Amino acid sequence: DLGGTNFRVLVVKIRTGMRNSVRMYNKIYAIPLEIVQGTGEELFDHIVQCISDFLDYMGMKNTRLPLGFTFSFP
Repeated sequence: DLGGTNFRVLVVKIRTGMRNSVRMYNKIYAIPLEIVQGTGEELFDHIVQCISDFLDYMGMKNTRLPLGFTFSFP
């Protein structure tokens, strides 16, 4: 979720079976002004770095996952 000066990385784990459950884990990262005002490539490099950091934090660094991307609009 990208909006303004922050970027949130979120993992949603959905379990089915006898005990259905949904768990969400997230971390919010700041987007420095120089990146916001920089190139698209710099912005997406920063996003990739944040996602990599989050996956490492979650112990999921080498896990293949589906990806969704949301831009927040007023």
